[in-house]
Amino acid sequence: MRYGLNSSLVDGVAHYRVLPLGISPLPSEIELLFEEYSQVDRALDVLESDHQSVEQARALLETYRDSLDARISGKRDE
Repeated sequence: MRYGLNSSLVDGVAHYRVLPLGISPLPSEIELLFEEYSQVDRALDVLESDHQSVEQARALLETYRDSLDARISGKRDE
């Protein structure tokens, strides 16, 4: 199988994806959900503290990330 490299620039940050050639990419709605999921996951990696407000923020972000994951999984099954 052959692969191609796709790139895009979002807010000054380059994003790269390797996709199989001849196979259509994920539908744009799923792609957007996955990008949002990735951003929330990166934010969770940064939030490290025992402070109560940080712990509350992490809990909210984890819940949101899990809901995005469920939406992405549901869209893929359609």
